[in-house]
Amino acid sequence: MSWTPLLEGGLKDRAMQSTATVLDALSTRERDLDGSPSLAGGTAGLAILHGYLAQTEGGQDHAALAARLLQRATAAVADHPGFASLYVGLASVGWALAHLQDRLPGLGGENELTEIDQALLEHLDQSAWPDTYDLIDGLVGFGAYALERGPGAVAVACLERVIDRQAETAEHRPDGITWVSRQEWLPPNYRHLYPHRYYNLGLAHGVPGVVALLGLSCAAGVAVAKAHPLLEGAVRSLLAQ
Repeated sequence: MSWTPLLEGGLKDRAMQSTATVLDALSTRERDLDGSPSLAGGTAGLAILHGYLAQTEGGQDHAALAARLLQRATAAVADHPGFASLYVGLASVGWALAHLQDRLPGLGGENELTEIDQALLEHLDQSAWPDTYDLIDGLVGFGAYALERGPGAVAVACLERVIDRQAETAEHRPDGITWVSRQEWLPPNYRHLYPHRYYNLGLAHGVPGVVALLGLSCAAGVAVAKAHPLLEGAVRSLLAQ
């Protein structure tokens, strides 16, 4: 991929100094991760950082560290399978690995990704869908993983199942189509604010994430007949708020 610099001169120097400060802090943190594989706060996220640094001026040292961090992350989810989410679970490690595959030659990981593909396909084969629809923990996050894995047949099948589940959980209203968030998806200290259910308008946990994924699915030519009407209805409902 090509890079377009956003900063030059003194601003670039200040940004690189800040990056060096972050890396110094992380050199300690990496020893204290306790095997956390997550994209949000663990080895998968650190692998992304070092993978990007390898493409700027960090060279092979950062590439090698990114590969080691991904190995730790894949080993952790293999030994202790749990959450599937993009934020902290199986999809987070898979997304990081798929995202860096083409950027770091020789990274490998296709066998691990194939196993993650199958696990997510089985996870998505649940109707009615019992969990959240959002980016952080739910359907939108699984769709983001599938888009990163595309355009192969398994990735398409995964994205099609995500769209199927989104269609099943959609709520059709006079002002368009939306998705309901349940009280139990909130941290306990917020649940008193929403005694029954609510509609979330944030990207991380709400309908804008669905809008983005539906648009990307249509752009990729996947499940367009089902995704496009959902997209139109979701945009109308969101704008109505």
